[in-house]
Amino acid sequence: MHFSKLLPAAIPILSLLWLAGCGVNDADTDTTVVPFDLSDFESDITLLTGSWNWEYTASFDNDTQEPFVQTPASTGTSRMLLFPGDGQMEFYIDGDLDQTQNINEYLSNRRWGVRGDSLAISEAHLGGPETLYLRAD
Repeated sequence: MHFSKLLPAAIPILSLLWLAGCGVNDADTDTTVVPFDLSDFESDITLLTGSWNWEYTASFDNDTQEPFVQTPASTGTSRMLLFPGDGQMEFYIDGDLDQTQNINEYLSNRRWGVRGDSLAISEAHLGGPETLYLRAD
């Protein structure tokens, strides 16, 4: 059989394979993502001032420690935290202000720390996810 006769039948299958490889799903499985060791981070509130771009959010299965990872690419959204230095926190989704909150209230049930240009925020002690942000400015 000639290849040109097979191509029309193969296009739908090739298209689905291509979409699956493009991050169209809602999560990435990345075994290089491990739970945070916040002992390596500083929790000095003055280090938060500025903008932080979302890198990933990971939830870990308690049995296998296999991460369920969401990223800007896998969700199709961008997220940013802004700490303007006035005691407030602003959270943006796709450039639009989603919420404003007092920084102490925002951090009250979270474990967090800054190391270099990385901000780690963990809710794992509550059964929640861990999120990594990178300094934008």
